[in-house]
Amino acid sequence: MPPSVTNAQLTKLLGDLTSDRSRTTYGTFSELAAYGAFAESGLPLKIQVPMSGTDILNPNGSDLDGEVELNNEILFDVKGFGLHEYLIGELVTRLTVDLAPDVVAAEGSWDVSISTVETLLGSPGYDTLRAELAAGPHARARRSGLEFVRKPKRPIQIDVSSTDPYRAAEEHADYAFRFAKQFPRHQPFLLVFVFHPWMGGLGRHVNFDGFTDTFLRAFARRTFLQFRNDRTNTHCGMPRADASRLLSGMLFLDAWQDDPRPADLAAARLFLNPNAARPLTGLDRDAFRFADFDATIEDFRHDDY
Repeated sequence: MPPSVTNAQLTKLLGDLTSDRSRTTYGTFSELAAYGAFAESGLPLKIQVPMSGTDILNPNGSDLDGEVELNNEILFDVKGFGLHEYLIGELVTRLTVDLAPDVVAAEGSWDVSISTVETLLGSPGYDTLRAELAAGPHARARRSGLEFVRKPKRPIQIDVSSTDPYRAAEEHADYAFRFAKQFPRHQPFLLVFVFHPWMGGLGRHVNFDGFTDTFLRAFARRTFLQFRNDRTNTHCGMPRADASRLLSGMLFLDAWQDDPRPADLAAARLFLNPNAARPLTGLDRDAFRFADFDATIEDFRHDDY
């Protein structure tokens, strides 16, 4: 932990980490993984930075997860990534318990938005889905690209699903704006996404055939560019077009500690917003590049159109 961490902050983090609420545990794990990566890099770090309603889009103010010193002080907030795969897993487990002794598999395309999965976990989405699968053995129910299949339990279970990096990026194009109320109005800001094989990030970690590199780049590009003229959707009263410019960049951290790490698997990927109101400077990039990070940096300098 960074030297600036107080006993009260540490107590809260440990309490959240051991909570029986899975999303709280997931979020706290992601925060700790990000703090650890910054601390190990040797970059000066503060955590739990209080912000007023005039500092961030949330009119009530909030604490941001941290501030890292590159050449300038860069605010950041941390979120778990791969959450929709994690939630699909929770949904399948819940259905399997309710329909025991049969099991339920999620097949078809997993390239669905997180809001689709959240709807299926809530009411009446879950009740309707369960009722369709309760019709009998081998029942099927399709939701967007996902196909839920009820099967007899076997010693060896084979499920077939697919994913495409560009379709996945399209389905998640507005995902970063779920956290827009945390975007600072006046300082450079990074949204930090953490993934781990145990928390819905197995595919991201494996990077099979370069899938992760392709998906993350496409996802970041859509976040930065797709909504730059969107004045219909708003966040805390600000059009999405303007909110998108408050995001200086997105940093993706692979929290799995391979030793040694495969040569083609970067521990961190930093994507910078070419239209940011407060972009990272050249010296900021150099400070990040020369820190003890295994990182790649992409700024879309010649891909902003």
